Amino acid sequence: MYFLFTRKDALRLVEMLVGERMRLTLSLNRIESSALSEIANILTGSYWYAMTDRKALNWRITVPTIVEDVGKILTLSNRVYDFTSMVFLTDITVPQNNVRGHFLLLPRQEALTKLLTNLE
Repeated sequence: MYFLFTRKDALRLVEMLVGERMRLTLSLNRIESSALSEIANILTGSYWYAMTDRKALNWRITVPTIVEDVGKILTLSNRVYDFTSMVFLTDITVPQNNVRGHFLLLPRQEALTKLLTNLE
């Protein structure tokens, strides 16, 4: 599962979390990076729980990692996973702050079968 932001939206979210104005060209310091990872962890965990609650699924998700080049991470993931099944894309928006993120779930075929069977 991936939780994707544009750089602009990620910086805007960090602004909301730490209460400081960010410049678009500014790289994140450790505290800002940690804050962004933590909010991604909370949102991803909540999303995953909502999808799998009471479904007898025992999958584990890892703590989010900040990656700035989506193309590279998807290329790497393609070497690890088989993406011949289905893609789930869910948007999350914070309208008052104009922040938008995207959950991207790319399950392997056996995981997809188990998920869809348990969602019925």
